[in-house]
Amino acid sequence: MILEIFLILVAVYLVSRIFKGKENLPPGPNGIPFFGTFPYASIEEILPVIQKYGKIFMIKTGVVNILYICDFKTAKEALSKLEFADRPTWKTMRIVFSNGTHWLHNRRFLLRHLRDLGMGKSKIEGIMRREIEDLVEDFKKVTKIGPSSLPFSINVAILNIIWQLVASHRYDFDDKQVEQFMSKIREIQDAFITISIPKESKLRRVCREFEDLVQPFIDNHLKTLDPNNPNDLMDDYLIEMKEKKNQDYSHFSIKDLVRVTFDLFVAGNDTSGNMTRWILIYMSRFQEIQEKIQKEIDRVVPRDTLPGLQHRNELAFLDATINEIQRHCSMISMGVFRYTTKDVKLAGYDIPKETAVISVAGISHKDPRYFKDPEAFDPFRFLDENGKFIPTCEGFQPFGIGKRQCLGENFARMELYLITAALLQNFTFAPPDGEGKMSLAPADMANFNFPKEDQKFSIKYRN
Repeated sequence: MILEIFLILVAVYLVSRIFKGKENLPPGPNGIPFFGTFPYASIEEILPVIQKYGKIFMIKTGVVNILYICDFKTAKEALSKLEFADRPTWKTMRIVFSNGTHWLHNRRFLLRHLRDLGMGKSKIEGIMRREIEDLVEDFKKVTKIGPSSLPFSINVAILNIIWQLVASHRYDFDDKQVEQFMSKIREIQDAFITISIPKESKLRRVCREFEDLVQPFIDNHLKTLDPNNPNDLMDDYLIEMKEKKNQDYSHFSIKDLVRVTFDLFVAGNDTSGNMTRWILIYMSRFQEIQEKIQKEIDRVVPRDTLPGLQHRNELAFLDATINEIQRHCSMISMGVFRYTTKDVKLAGYDIPKETAVISVAGISHKDPRYFKDPEAFDPFRFLDENGKFIPTCEGFQPFGIGKRQCLGENFARMELYLITAALLQNFTFAPPDGEGKMSLAPADMANFNFPKEDQKFSIKYRN
């Protein structure tokens, strides 16, 4: 009986392979019969697959087809289409992400809110400046203790910038609740890093705990809400929610506000915090680049003044260096899954409905078609012949591309510029004496090239 069942399964598998051969699907490895191929977790795993099948390939995991797009132009074409705009509808994904008109209405709200904030850049810069001033003072303390890891105050400062815009609240650098927020964000990320298909029970628990942290702020905003005088994003969202409550179906709810808050925390806090760490690692590694930036800052900015947005056009090499670090380290080497909403054509292939799609930015960032000598670290590639900053180019996608491209790109660029400029104006970063060059190897994480947190720095105050 067991043998008969086995033979039937083999027959079914062979027939499915025959029919698959007649489909116009992208090429890809067959994997283990019935189980398929385990999802790839790093660029190193993907490179040999590209060499065999090309930069567009598909695997079957036994649960879902996954399309890997490792070509920038193809990724740009695909991810700009609504057919590729959804997140997977797996039960676990629905805990964190929304789709369709629900997602679209919330994204439009955030775009409008961020655009309005952009019209008041002086307010944003003022919030950032206060946190950066405190951050500089905390770094001064670190210079007195010898070689050390980068202080946690980086995360607190960035969290405070976001939290003041979201909920008009900030934390002291030693507040324990900051660690709780960061812990929940990392646990949710870890849940997705595990083969990119998270475990439902863990994800539900962590999301519930994150909601418990945010809910008191929402309750307080409900009590103090003045529809004629909103103070922050929570106020704006609650006003929008109340205005839409009599409609047959509203796309705005408390649950969605928690989800929006989570999105902003992950994209704006953990990502910016880790990129700031990468910037300081690269400055420690490439001392001549750090020195050139410091000379640029010293020439443009008075010593008793923190660099501001008014200095930015004259600090082109600083911005170019930040861009090059984003390209070279490719921190978000593989994006979060998209999901096809219908059968669709792409690059001459038939892509079935409900195919998971991953854009692999880490490949395009090292593509010699877009970047000459791509393994080299060269900030000058983001300067034109007149020394002006080139903010973007073909192949460059540190904030994603398409319909779900990062909403806060301009905000994040401003934040990284102001923080980096202030730290390099006041401090010089280097490896501890006798330890050689700073390592550029990322932490051992799937999908993300986050920096190692245990690296030690020699941080010296520039009198």
